[in-house]
Amino acid sequence: MVLDIFGPNVGTAEGNDWQRQRKTTTVAFNESNNSLVWSEAVRQAKQMLRKWTAEPVGITSTTQDTNLFALHLLAGAGFELSYDFDSALELPAEGHSMSYRGASGTIMGNIFLTFAISSLKLPAYVLPRKTRQVLEAMKEFRSYMAEVVATERTAYGRGEGAKSANLMSSIIRASEDAGKQVGKEEKACSTLADEEIWGNLFIYNVAGHETTAMTLAYAIGILACNPTWQDWVKEELDNVFGSGEIKESQYQETYPLLKRCLAILYKTSRLYAH
Repeated sequence: MVLDIFGPNVGTAEGNDWQRQRKTTTVAFNESNNSLVWSEAVRQAKQMLRKWTAEPVGITSTTQDTNLFALHLLAGAGFELSYDFDSALELPAEGHSMSYRGASGTIMGNIFLTFAISSLKLPAYVLPRKTRQVLEAMKEFRSYMAEVVATERTAYGRGEGAKSANLMSSIIRASEDAGKQVGKEEKACSTLADEEIWGNLFIYNVAGHETTAMTLAYAIGILACNPTWQDWVKEELDNVFGSGEIKESQYQETYPLLKRCLAILYKTSRLYAH
């Protein structure tokens, strides 16, 4: 199937396999992970706004920036990889031809091509340059996932606690915890294999990137076209934060109060979901 190019996942599994994968992966979506998402989102948003306000003639398009925002947000919340919003691409890690951000950005920016060529068996030299780049990004992305998963499994085996509630760590630890609760013969029916972890990390990244980037882009457009809505949202923000700065550590006390902000995102999703 097209969606399982990196391994089986909740989008492709059926029956007992789907139940096992869903049970394990949904554990990762909790308040600790939400706090991590908030922290990274606040950091990225501040840097993105600094870039926008520094433009002497303003901005005319937000899509490229919201795509980058979503890419960095998922890297932080998914793998605990932190990037500044407008930073240059880093050099590839040792043994790699692309950086993690370069590989994931190439895939997310060419997602339909990625799905289309996932089963190609043609030699690289006969393919167009763009197709070869995407194939290389797929190879590198798989390699990076294999490395971080192996590292996390090793840390868990040594009894080391998770460094943060990122998606990758939480899924692996939920899988390993499930394996401890059953006998050896039942372990394979309760835990996730590496390929299943890769597959689920990828599919959550695809779904999260597209949804986050496009909802944010459309929401900004809606607010730009409706000054009264801007005032309505600003009134709530002034009431919650006053004249103070929105901080990365304020998730638990402030997020539940942002009803109007959430209403704008719900409205955007309803009108422009695709």
